[in-house]
Amino acid sequence: MSLNVLYSFILLIFGLALVVLGIISLLSKNKNFNKIVFSTLMLFSGMWAVSYYFWLSSNSYKVAFFWVGMLNIGSTFIPILYYHWITILINKKRKYLFIFGYILTFSFSLFAFSNLYFTELRSIAGFEFWPKAGFLYIYYIIFIYGGFYLMGALDILHSIFKEKNKVQKNKYKVIFVAFFISLGAGTTNFPLWFGINFLPYGNFLLIFAFIFLISYSISKHNLMNMQSLRIQLVVGLLLTISFVEIFFTESLNESIFHIFNFLIFLFFSILLIKISREEKRQSERLRKIQKRLKKANKKLEKTAKKLKELDKAKNEFLSVATHQLRTPATAVKGYTAMILDGNFGKCDKRAIEALEKVYKANERMTNLIEDLLTTSRIESGHLKYEFTKVNIQEILEELESTFAIRTKENKLKFSVKCPKKALPKIVADKNKIREVISNIIDNAVKYTPKGSVKILAEKEEGFIKISVEDTGRGMTERTKSNLFEKFTRGQESSSEVEGTGLGLFVVKSLVEKHGGTITAYSEGLDKGSKFIMKLPIKREIEDEDEI
Repeated sequence: MSLNVLYSFILLIFGLALVVLGIISLLSKNKNFNKIVFSTLMLFSGMWAVSYYFWLSSNSYKVAFFWVGMLNIGSTFIPILYYHWITILINKKRKYLFIFGYILTFSFSLFAFSNLYFTELRSIAGFEFWPKAGFLYIYYIIFIYGGFYLMGALDILHSIFKEKNKVQKNKYKVIFVAFFISLGAGTTNFPLWFGINFLPYGNFLLIFAFIFLISYSISKHNLMNMQSLRIQLVVGLLLTISFVEIFFTESLNESIFHIFNFLIFLFFSILLIKISREEKRQSERLRKIQKRLKKANKKLEKTAKKLKELDKAKNEFLSVATHQLRTPATAVKGYTAMILDGNFGKCDKRAIEALEKVYKANERMTNLIEDLLTTSRIESGHLKYEFTKVNIQEILEELESTFAIRTKENKLKFSVKCPKKALPKIVADKNKIREVISNIIDNAVKYTPKGSVKILAEKEEGFIKISVEDTGRGMTERTKSNLFEKFTRGQESSSEVEGTGLGLFVVKSLVEKHGGTITAYSEGLDKGSKFIMKLPIKREIEDEDEI
């Protein structure tokens, strides 16, 4: 058996294997774009290899001419498909480049049978019908073959330098070596086209590199759902063919060449099997982790659902309970006030003192009920708003008179300062804004045993800015970090300062509903506090039913 016959026969086996592989991949389930690129590359590569066999086996010029044309079509499409496939292996995206590349490749393939690709078939280096390169063939080598292989090499190198994961980096290095070998091996087909007596036996290396990349692609992307055992069987078969090939040589140089090819393929085969096994182990680990995560997610979903139901039930309970509690508390307040005012006759001094304590305790309970009711309505989204044009100065004047008596009793300096020019009106719920400002001032008074509480209102870049500054206990950084959360009271709170920890949560919620912001400042304990609230002057009302 001559070397050329053996050479062409191996190409036939390789080509048929690629065609079968491409067809199986196309017919397999769960097709995706990766599989389509892979399958198309297999089919065109198989077409090239089979055409190579029939071309070298031809006994007539006409038959050889036809198969050279078919070979040209395959070889024209291989570079762009090969490059596309490599970008998938290394996770690169080149959408517009591929659109241009496929258009260019298709244009070149239209001339595969013309004298622009090859001018004649001639006898050279033991091949009876070897083509002579035409004008267009030179541009094919430069722009299609060289261009796409060069871009592939650059992309792989970029991935190698960019990748931080050591295992993945090593995989990219192996892909680059195989890619580089296939580039060099494929180039050995060109010299004879230009009359240079250099045999194209680099195709053997091309086959080995190509088989490695195919196997790696199947292993990485599970293109045909093959297990590592099947890959090892295929690799073993090809290794056997490569080894037998050594004994069908006619010279020592050819024997050395085939031994070298066999050793390279053996190296890639061992590497591939190791990668395949490792990826299989990793896949198994990932599968187990995914199962655990799935179970954990189901449990979390059930828990989250129950928590939502409980939270909803809690809000509904609080809303109903606080609403029901407010009625008797209001009655207690009313009757106590009437007794203190003497509507039911005179009471002795001790009775009045006791009733005053009852009145104050009832006031605290009423405030607690109001905070709980407001909080539950905020969380359930049932809090109603009545937005109108509001004069902030009027609210501040009302609150000034309300807190003046209390601050005087506590021997605090209390002042409310507004600009001489009237502040513009804002769109807001007057009662809720009064509640917000009152709550902030109340906090300042409660936490200021001595010193002063100052309120300043001013206009600032489309906002009404209200500052409440005191010389009281101040706050730590830890307190400031969760100050506006529910049921939160700072370490600076003392036993004589009463509160539920809901007031500032309600304040923040109401301010944000008005499109504003509130911020707390303090330099530390015993250094006072400052609350700054900003409310937009012009504001779009979110819901029509808010008006």
